[in-house]
Amino acid sequence: MNQKTYVPDVVVRALIAWLLVGVATTLLPNSARAEIDCNLSNFDQTDPIKLFGSKKSSDGEFSYASDLDVVNGTLVARNYVKNESAAVGLSFRWEGTTLRHHPAKPLPPGEVACNEFPARNSTMQVDDRSPIYYGPNDAEQPASVYVWSNGSGVAEESSSSILKSSFINSEGKREAFEVSVSYAVSENIVKSIDIATSENVVAALSAEKNFWSSSTIQDFLTNAASSGVEAGVSDAIKFADLSVEDSVGFYAAGSSMLFYLSGRAGGFGTGARSYGSLNVRVAVFDLQRQPITAGTVALPFTNAD
Repeated sequence: MNQKTYVPDVVVRALIAWLLVGVATTLLPNSARAEIDCNLSNFDQTDPIKLFGSKKSSDGEFSYASDLDVVNGTLVARNYVKNESAAVGLSFRWEGTTLRHHPAKPLPPGEVACNEFPARNSTMQVDDRSPIYYGPNDAEQPASVYVWSNGSGVAEESSSSILKSSFINSEGKREAFEVSVSYAVSENIVKSIDIATSENVVAALSAEKNFWSSSTIQDFLTNAASSGVEAGVSDAIKFADLSVEDSVGFYAAGSSMLFYLSGRAGGFGTGARSYGSLNVRVAVFDLQRQPITAGTVALPFTNAD
């Protein structure tokens, strides 16, 4: 004869509550991750149509697209590469864009690297000679991108850029991250500049064109220091353990200066005169300064020299 064990209702309710808390706790990281991961559902919302393709070979399996969309009244360049492999990481560099993933920290299986930034000087023309070099053998995949100018132009009242991707850390776990840059300008006067990174990465902004005045640089450093975040100015070659050739291809040329940040510097640059805007290369490293990815962000040009 089977004997039933009586469990008081209060115990049952407590057990259910404990299970629900456990489920909620398990879901929270995925919810947070969704905020960082690339969202391709809103890609290609306006004309022109996106330029896209895919490739599957022994060197890698991926899909990609280049697009221009009007977002909040601003023409935005949007590029992404998705690793379609279920098992192997993907390193790549997309000529005609600055989007790339370094072999030291390839794009994990199933993940997406995406970059959005203002394309205010776009001619709406297509460059059909913008191949993607990928994999351990630097295989070539023909690709096209929309043409946009990297020269300085009149800065809008507000602008935002973002670079998102992920990497596998030293413990073999996936880590997502993002770098976001925004600024506000009114009547050629900077109201604020905001640069933020996820806490697990360092962003390095190439300063080859000396786009900031000395006062803007000092304001950036002071703002970061007051927030207790890591920031500084460095010689590009000394910043990370990369060869000259590797650093040129990834984030900077020779001994060019760069600004770096891990965390957030917000609301700096106020009162500086803006001479337009400039699309700047940004490279992302892990906290041990191993290279991960690179892309483009827009910043106001405050250097009159």
